[in-house]
Amino acid sequence: MPVAPLLTVVAVLTGDQLSKGAAFAYVASQGPVSVGPWLTITAGINRGVAFGLATSTHPLLLVAIAAAISTALAMMIRRSASRLRQVGLAAILGGAVGNIVDRMRFGAVRDLIDVHWGSWHWPTFNLADSFIFAGLVLIFVLPEQSRRARTPDAP
Repeated sequence: MPVAPLLTVVAVLTGDQLSKGAAFAYVASQGPVSVGPWLTITAGINRGVAFGLATSTHPLLLVAIAAAISTALAMMIRRSASRLRQVGLAAILGGAVGNIVDRMRFGAVRDLIDVHWGSWHWPTFNLADSFIFAGLVLIFVLPEQSRRARTPDAP
């Protein structure tokens, strides 16, 4: 794997695991932290996948699926000629591995970021999830915007 994507995977995985550990330790002793009127750092457990889906699925099956996807992502990184695409895929891979580590250690994924407005709450998530989303933006949205900027508008 090229150096930039490898460093991205390591940075995402490290940041994810450190933030989860720190948040869970702090919330356990001090309680949730209100960062503002719409953001709270908390300690949540997700036994399923995105948005709490598939909660009755065995954790090892979810690990196996995530590991297969991670292997495919690593192969895509190696085959890609685009640095932007490599880093985007690496961000997704780092996030996936961060959540795999949680499933292997705890049988579930630790979530800590609670975005809310009044009584409405977005499903709680973590840095791994954030980097997966950011990686998707890098590989799908930004290249499309760049392509549009280079293509003159038709009359």
